[in-house]
This record gives sequence, structure tokens and C-alpha cells, in this order.
Amino acid sequence: MKDNQPLMREAVALSFADPWTPRQRVVAGDRHGDREERRTLEAATDVVAYLGAPVLPLPDDSAADPGTGTDEDLRIGEWPGLGQVCRIVREVEYVSGRRAGETTREEAFALTSLPPELADPARLVALWRGHWQIENGLHWVRDVTLDEDRCQVRTGHAPAVFAACRNTCLGLLRRAGYPNAAAALRRHAMYPREALALLGIT
Repeated sequence: MKDNQPLMREAVALSFADPWTPRQRVVAGDRHGDREERRTLEAATDVVAYLGAPVLPLPDDSAADPGTGTDEDLRIGEWPGLGQVCRIVREVEYVSGRRAGETTREEAFALTSLPPELADPARLVALWRGHWQIENGLHWVRDVTLDEDRCQVRTGHAPAVFAACRNTCLGLLRRAGYPNAAAALRRHAMYPREALALLGIT
């Protein structure tokens, strides 16, 4: 859940801030080198009816004030099929090395269509980690390595064409067995004939 839905995010955050909110919880942890990581996932259903309710059109006299945003900013519902809301707290404690004794804490929220009877917190933790493997393995490469975020192409069909080119590039590199897209791009910039060979051009 990102900050582009501020009212929805606030509703979920307030739900978990209330100590009386019924919730399920699981704690998972592991160690990576000099740091220990602990993830606590909590799942609740108390705001599901609120966030999943159909949104009625706003009457003309209740339109948003020009200085506070648009009508869309006031519309929170329209999440049909919502099953649970989740909060995950990730705490990292450095147990050795230069940062020994330092602790960091991050908090994030998510929505899922899976109800509690189909996904308990332990399964939700596994699904969440799987999502971030996709995020780091694909979206990070597209956004950062291929610099998609800074692309200035925004008109006509050009953005879709550029996205298709990036996806094709990543697909070719992965099919060729390159584990690191950035290193592969640097190599093919130095040896363009190898890049052409990926396309079957000799």
C-alpha cells in the first residue's frame, strides 16, 4: 500500500493503532551476516466492510474544497473482494560489525483479497516475501537499472513501445542465463556483437 491512497492508508494505520482491534499475528526472523531481522505481521478484518463498501456519487454541494484536493480524494471505498488488511513491522538489529547495537524499524501496510480462513498470518508473510522477490527482481531492474522512472517519453504509443523494448531486453538476458542485468548491460555495451547474437544476428 503506497502513499498515493492517503485516506485508505490512514484508515488502515488507525485500525492497527487501536490496541482493541482484533487481529492475528505471526513473528518470523532470521539472521543475515551481522544483522538479525524480525518481521511481525498482523492481519485484521475490522475495516474490510468500510474499505470494501461501494462508493456513492458525491452530491454537487459536497464537492471537495479547491484547496484540499479533488472529489476522488474523499472516496475511500470501492475495494470489492477485500478479505483482510495487514501491517508488517520489520526490525533489524545489528549484532556485530561497524553498526553493532544499531536497530532500524520499518512499517508497511497491505490489502489482500484472501480471507482469514484461506490465509493465516504465516501464509501472508510468505506471500509478502514472494511479492518483494518479484518487486526486486523485475520492477527494480526496470525502474532503476533500465532507468524507466526517469524516461521522458510520455506521448502517444511511445511509452508502451519503450516498455515492450525493456521487457524484451530483460527476457533475452534472462533466457541467456545472466543473473545480473546491470552487469550484462555493461558487458554488451562493451561487446555489441554479443548483444546482437542474443537476437540471432551474427
